Formats: sequence, C-alpha cells, structure tokens
Amino acid sequence: MSTRVLVPLVLAAATATAWAHKPFFSDGTAVDAERALVVQDPVVSQVFYHEITTVAPRLWLAFDLKQNQEVYLQIGVPVLERLRDYRPSFALVGPGLPRAHLPFGVPAGMGARVSRTSRVRQPQFFHEPFTGTDSWILREVRTKIAQAGRYYAVAFAPSDKPGKLWLAIGTQEKWEPAEFAKLGEIGRKVRAFHEVGSDPKDAGGNTVAEPTNEKLVFSFDRLEDRSDWTVINDGVMGGLSRGQLTITDQGTALFSGEVSLRNNGGFSSVRSKTAAYDLGGFGGLTIRVRGDGKRYKLTAAVDTGADPVMYQVGFETAKDEWVERHLAFGDFVATYHGRRVDGAGTLDPSRIQSVGFPIADGQEGSFRLEVDWIKAEQRQ
Repeated sequence: MSTRVLVPLVLAAATATAWAHKPFFSDGTAVDAERALVVQDPVVSQVFYHEITTVAPRLWLAFDLKQNQEVYLQIGVPVLERLRDYRPSFALVGPGLPRAHLPFGVPAGMGARVSRTSRVRQPQFFHEPFTGTDSWILREVRTKIAQAGRYYAVAFAPSDKPGKLWLAIGTQEKWEPAEFAKLGEIGRKVRAFHEVGSDPKDAGGNTVAEPTNEKLVFSFDRLEDRSDWTVINDGVMGGLSRGQLTITDQGTALFSGEVSLRNNGGFSSVRSKTAAYDLGGFGGLTIRVRGDGKRYKLTAAVDTGADPVMYQVGFETAKDEWVERHLAFGDFVATYHGRRVDGAGTLDPSRIQSVGFPIADGQEGSFRLEVDWIKAEQRQ
C-alpha cells in the first residue's frame, strides 16, 4: 500500500493559551485507500483542508486504532456564500463496521459508518481569531472501535459536487517548539483556502471592494461575546420581574426568568455592552433563536447614555424550536420607556451602539429565550 505522511504544521490562536488544530493541506492525490494520507496519531487534534474537484472527488485519511479506542471526527466548510448550502459527508471505514452504501469502493473485508450532513439547516458558526477565518461546522462524531486495526476517514460530497471542505480528527493539543516558525506561512495558507484577504480586480487591473453580504455581530461561542451583557428588569421602576442571562454548554445565550405585572411592573430585558458595531450599509439584523412561543423584541440604541431612546421591533418565537428571524432596520421604531417617539427618524445602522432583547407587552409569567447568534445582512 502506497501511503504518505503529511508534515504537521501548527496553527496558534491569538493568545498563548488558545490553540487550534494542526493544519494540513491536501494536494488532491489522496483519493483512495492506496494513496491515503497517514495520520500518525489520531488522538492529536488535526485538520485537513481539501478542495473537491473532478480529479480529487474524495479525501482519504488512514490511521491505526486499538480495541475500544475512541476516534473523533468533525467536518466543516469555509464561510463562503457559494458554500452556504454545500453539505459534504464523511465515512469511517474499517474492520468490524457494518456494510454501507457508498459512492466509492472500500478495502476488502471492511465496512463503514457514514455521517451525512444533508439535513443540517443551520450549521454551527466558528471564528478562528489567529487567521481571521470563519467556518461552518456541519457535524462531529465520536466512535468507539470494537476491533483493532487500520481505519480510514473519507470526506466526500454528494454526486462529487465541486467545493471546499475540511476534515478534523482528534482532540488532544500537542505542539513542538520548532513548529512555531511556520505560523506565518500556515496563516497565509489557511486564509487563502478560506478566500480571506484577496483583492479582487476590475477589468483594468485595479483593486475593487468586494461587497460583504453579512457580518457576525454576536456569537456566544466566542469568548469576547459572552461578557458585558446587562440585565435590566422593571425593579428600576419598582416592579417585581426578574431575569437572568447565562451561557449554555452549547455556546448559546439563555435569557430567562419571570415577568410580574405587580407594582406597575411588566418587563425584563438584557442589553449588550456599548460599542461601535459599524453596521452601515447593511439592511437589517438576522437572529437565530429558540423560544417559548412568546413574542419578544430586538432593540438597538444609537447613543451611549444610561437611559437612551431605543429603536425596537417585535418578533415571534416557535415553542422549543430554533428559528431565524430577519428584522429590517426600516421596521425598527423609536421608543422611550416603551412609548413611541415621534420625530426621531429612522434607525441609522452605522450609529448602533448596543442591542438587546426585552419581553413586555403584558406577558406575565415565566419566559425563556435562547440566542445562538446575531448577524447583520444586506437584505432589506
């Protein structure tokens, strides 16, 4: 069997304690078991970048596992508009696994366990700060091996549709001092794969600005988005409502509590820290939320005062279901303490300093709103 080993290259994040996978770059020749790339230690966290083409429709990795050893695999794609609906799959191939229908052959005596992503509607967003690249994570699987031997991980796309993907293996972080010298080169390669930092040219060879379709405002799996959110309840006016914001193990923000109408109360809210979000040119905010069936609002403040005018727009939730809601900036209405402010003008997204989620409108009782992310988009 003719197999090759890639030289591992390390990618570090922005701080000394935050690390990412060791990255490898496929040269397009690992298209079957005979030419698979050998992973020397499948326990170590590594990621393999591959572009699916007509001559390189699959990526094969080979590694040895012991009996009862667990193997971890994860697949994703770069955040590129043309890959928004791209759904590659991967298969774990090896001895003792069941027979499976695959669009390619496997070594004699081996079966496979296939992990498909065709039903993934909203992949997990991941931002890698060192390279400034974004990915959509489609699926991750942990499998305990019953029989020792040579195994393979194969990444492929339905009908061999061209596109880009990455396949990660292992969870343990391990680096050698000599690998640090290669960080600059690897960062450039990772950015090139994600098509970040390129300068498009017009017909005359001049650099032109490439339009940005969306911008991530908050994603609570990013540490920088977890802090400095403030809970504001009607206790500031004598009310008895209570609310809290917690970060779940899944990297989402959970706004929950109970609204009371006693003592002229009736609202609870959370608000982000004051910052310049630079949302000029976008048409609105899209949120991914899971609620309790109640109606909530999204607010936006354009000044930094302690008690500012709030632009707000309402949205519905589906009980216990994740939904996306696009809220156009033109639909936000200026309010002060819940009352409409005439003459305030329309919301200028370039001036937004803070966003928030209140529940009010006489909705008494317990509430629960889970927020996955907030994005600015160009659509109106």
